[in-house]
Amino acid sequence: MNRLPVNKRFQEHVRGALQARFRCNDPEIYTENEDGAKRYIIDLFFVPDSGRADKIQDVIFYLDEAFIDRVRLGQKNRDGSYEAVVESNGDFVITVEVLIDGKSYTQQMWLADMLEAGYADTIPSKSIQDAIRNIREN
Repeated sequence: MNRLPVNKRFQEHVRGALQARFRCNDPEIYTENEDGAKRYIIDLFFVPDSGRADKIQDVIFYLDEAFIDRVRLGQKNRDGSYEAVVESNGDFVITVEVLIDGKSYTQQMWLADMLEAGYADTIPSKSIQDAIRNIREN
C-alpha cells in the first residue's frame, strides 16, 4: 500500500516495485540510541519488471531533508534490483528516481509502506510487524 499518489508516468514507463527490508536479523532488528529511541538499518529496493531491467541506466534514492547525506545511488544486484541502505528511527517519504533512455521518472513512497511491500510475500514475525508499526508512528 502506498499512502502517496502513484505517478502515472512512473507506472507506465518504469514498471517496478519499491520495497524495503530490515538488514538485521530477527529479533535483533534495531539498536537503541542513548535516549532509548530504536534505530533500524534498512535496505531500500527498486525491483524493475523483468522486461525493463536492461533499459535502466540509474536508480537514485532521495531521503528526507533531515538527512545530511540524503542522496543514495542504487547499487545493482545480480537479480536486477537496485539497493541502497538507510538508518532510521521513523517514517519519512523517499523519492526514487529511475533513469531510462536519458529520461527521468520519479515515484514517492513512505518508508513504512516500502517495508510492508518488502514483506508482502511472507508472513512477517511479530518483531518485524512491531518494528514497521514503530517506524510508522515515529
